Amino acid sequence: MRAPHPLLGYAQVDKRRKAGRVVAVNRSIVLGLEQDILARAQSLRRANGRKGKLNTAYVERHNLTLREENGRLSRKTLAFSKTRRDLQRQLDFWRACANFVRPHRSLRVRVPPGPGLKRWLPRTPAMAAGISDHVWTLEELLKFKHWICQPY
Repeated sequence: MRAPHPLLGYAQVDKRRKAGRVVAVNRSIVLGLEQDILARAQSLRRANGRKGKLNTAYVERHNLTLREENGRLSRKTLAFSKTRRDLQRQLDFWRACANFVRPHRSLRVRVPPGPGLKRWLPRTPAMAAGISDHVWTLEELLKFKHWICQPY
């Protein structure tokens, strides 16, 4: 029998609308310990510095970006993967590019003022997580030999 990972936490956000406007937001814990999930949510900081809370906006934004940048996941398109393996490989490549190659504007760091210096230092999610120390080029990513990936 399959069982979820013990650290997995799953929460649900239910928005009640009236005439197109959100009038109430109900948050509930579906799987996991409530205090653990709330503590993890509050440990995140929003762009304005306030504590985070249970929210679906980040997941929804990620899913939309994934669909926009991946024709195989778009609705009503001729682009598709013939096999699950091909789709998984394409998703792995997209994930690697998103985390190592493409800087994310919200992760950039302000550089102290000085003559001829940039105001902002671009960072990727991998740099923010401490996995990488620079923005990778696409060539560097394609030539990287790694032991993590399992053969399909």
